[in-house]
Amino acid sequence: MRKPDNLIVILGFLGAMKNYSYIDRLSVALDETSVYEALKDAIRTYLSLCSDKKEVELGEEEKILCPQIDTEKLEAEVNELILHVKGKPGGEIVKITRELALQAYATIPDIESKFKIKITKEEKQEGESNE
Repeated sequence: MRKPDNLIVILGFLGAMKNYSYIDRLSVALDETSVYEALKDAIRTYLSLCSDKKEVELGEEEKILCPQIDTEKLEAEVNELILHVKGKPGGEIVKITRELALQAYATIPDIESKFKIKITKEEKQEGESNE
C-alpha cells in the first residue's frame, strides 16, 4: 500500500488545530467499519472547515491556513486503505491504523510551522470593524 499523503495531511492538520480525536479514533480502529468511520469524520471536518475558506482562526492570536488536498488522490487513498484492511483480523488492522496515526502525529510540527500564522493587529481591527 502506498503512503496516503492526503489523508496524513488532513489528520495532521486537524491535530495542528489541537483536535486529536480523529487520529486517536483511527489508531484504535479494529475493523473495516471503524476505519471507514474515523476517516469519513476526519474528511468531513476538514471539508466543513476548508471547502469555502483558505484559513481557520484558532482564537484571537493565531490562524491556520488550509492545506490544499487533491480530492481525486484522496478518494483513491481512502479506497486503497479500506481495501487494504478489508477482511484482515483486528490485530493486523490496528497495526496499519496505528502506523497511519503515528505518521499523522509526526506531521503536526511540520504543518504547524508551514501553515500556522499569527493574526496581525490590522486583521484583528478589521475583524472587529466587520462585526
